[in-house]
Amino acid sequence: MFGARSKVAALAMPTCRLDELFIAQPADPYRAYGLKWDGEWQVTYETFRDMGIAYGVGLVLIYLLVVAQFGSYVTPLVIMAPIR
Repeated sequence: MFGARSKVAALAMPTCRLDELFIAQPADPYRAYGLKWDGEWQVTYETFRDMGIAYGVGLVLIYLLVVAQFGSYVTPLVIMAPIR
């Protein structure tokens, strides 16, 4: 993808500009030319984003369960400190 991107950047576009988009869709697809770098890159980005959100939610839920078990807000922090 990065090799193709450098070759696309070297193209001469005298009358208009070429918008390169990696994550978002074009705001107005009829204004200028756009190139959406999509495919496997988009799938990987969305998967890791969703996994990161799920990991954060899981950590919060585990923290709340340990708080309920021990009745303290500090003890779960000590227990969960080694989690990465």
